[in-house]
Formats: sequence, structure tokens, C-alpha cells
Amino acid sequence: NNEDYYPAYTDTVVRVRPASEGSYGCLLVGFNRQTFAMGGINDQGLFFDSFSVPECNWESSADKEDFPGFRLENILEVCVTVEDAIAFCRRYNLRYFTNNHLFLADRTGKAAVIECVYGDIEVIWKQGDIQVVTNFFLLYPERGQLLCWRYDTGSAMLSNNTDISWELFRSIIDAVHV
Repeated sequence: NNEDYYPAYTDTVVRVRPASEGSYGCLLVGFNRQTFAMGGINDQGLFFDSFSVPECNWESSADKEDFPGFRLENILEVCVTVEDAIAFCRRYNLRYFTNNHLFLADRTGKAAVIECVYGDIEVIWKQGDIQVVTNFFLLYPERGQLLCWRYDTGSAMLSNNTDISWELFRSIIDAVHV
């Protein structure tokens, strides 16, 4: 979870939200100047990271419930698996998907990216051992910025290493940060 949102944002914070009745505990990553999380993990092992993408044509659906005041941590409060989180996102009208996509992973090793595609969300499941995501549409890159050097660099560094380590991930984050 690499929070290099803007070079001027140096006030990265980690917030802990204890479990409560009907809500899992969460560790949330973001910025002190913002009250919402950019990434996080819950005490069940469900992780998310948020990625901005060019604005899309998300539309509210009469078949879905509105979720006023939605924040990504709402997913961590009630979901355990990637499948749970996908079901949550399919159930509600979430304006979040207007200009963001969402990376999810859980303790079973499943991972997926959710993107808005022409008015609805689609899921890109992890294929193989790795899944890389940056700030462009994986399914339809022509809808904005095309593949970016950070995606190519991170993918190559992961694909060329069989020794997964903290040092490897430090080197990847160092190589792809803005």
C-alpha cells in the first residue's frame, strides 16, 4: 500500500479502529488532512487499496440501494472475503467508482480489482501468483491513461523474483513511487 498521493502529502497516518458490535476491527492508512482511508486491512484479513483513475460514466442504478456517506472502511467493517466485498459493492450505488478503482485481497490469497465499466462494476480476478494495479483502467485502458511505467516496472520486478521478501517490496515501492 504505497501512499504517494501527492508529493506535498507527507502527513501519512495509520489509524486503528477497534472492533465493536457488528463491526470488525480495522487498521486504516491515509493522510492526517483527510478523514477517509486510502487503504487498510481488517482483523479478518481483508485488505483494500484505492487507486484514482480518469473519471468514468458511473451512473446510479434504480436496482441498487444508495449508501449515503460511503467510505471504503465500510467494506472492512462488515466483509471477510474478497467475494463479500464484491457483493457489497454490487449491492449499493457507490459514487466512489466514478473516478477510482479498488484492489482487494484476503487471507486466503484471493485478490481482485473492481472497476466501473460503462455504468456497472466489473471484477478483474488475480491470475497466477501476482496482481499489479496502478492508476489506469485494467479492462479498458483506452478510457484514460494507458499503461503506465509504474505498472510495467512493478510487474517486471515481481515476475523476475521468486524470493518474496521485505527487501523486494521496499525496492519495488522505491522504484515506482511518484
